[in-house]
Amino acid sequence: IAVKRRSILYTEQKIQSIRLRIGDIILASKSIRALRRGYPNANIHILTSSQAASVAQNYKYIDYVWAFPIRELRRRKSSAVDIFKLIKDLRKIDFDHIVNLY
Repeated sequence: IAVKRRSILYTEQKIQSIRLRIGDIILASKSIRALRRGYPNANIHILTSSQAASVAQNYKYIDYVWAFPIRELRRRKSSAVDIFKLIKDLRKIDFDHIVNLY
């Protein structure tokens, strides 16, 4: 599920960042802020775990938060359907850049 943070009328680019854990998001906050400064009109998406999504939603430089149910998948295999739907939705976006901040 994507959570939209703000609406941008004119978008130069779409950028996705991948961070799965809460600590990773906190450590990547300066990098995400630098992305926003470098691309002020871009839509910045982040793919993160369901547990870390609440942290990412409160970060003002992120426009969309996509929750990846990795722990739920480990507990019950029915979450695999949710993951395939998420992948299908992400593939529709046609990102200009994908950043892995490892």
